[in-house]
Amino acid sequence: MLLDPPYHDIIGFSTDARDLSNAVDEAAFLRAFGTVAGLAAERVRAGGHVVLVIGGAFSAGRLRPLGFHAMNECTKAGLTLRAINVKDIQGNVRGKGKATNLWRYRALKMGLYVFKHEYVMLFRR
Repeated sequence: MLLDPPYHDIIGFSTDARDLSNAVDEAAFLRAFGTVAGLAAERVRAGGHVVLVIGGAFSAGRLRPLGFHAMNECTKAGLTLRAINVKDIQGNVRGKGKATNLWRYRALKMGLYVFKHEYVMLFRR
């Protein structure tokens, strides 16, 4: 099973209050994601795998290790962490629409950090 949640409030995907991207704060996001991780753990057969794809978040001039907090929610749900792989997303033009210079400009102007990687975490039930 693959889990690829939104990175809390970075991109809004809908106006639905149940959408993880609309959580009021990071604690609420993690509680809701913990529910998702629990449902995933229930639905994967014993010995099966769950993959979490997520990175960090950057706001107010600081890194928020959102991926590692989400990893903790998976372990609390009863999943065993087997591996953490770092996926290089530099040059990912599909995700950024060939506008790399625009993203760099926005990052410099607004004091953001352009992430160059995300984590692919492998869990086993």
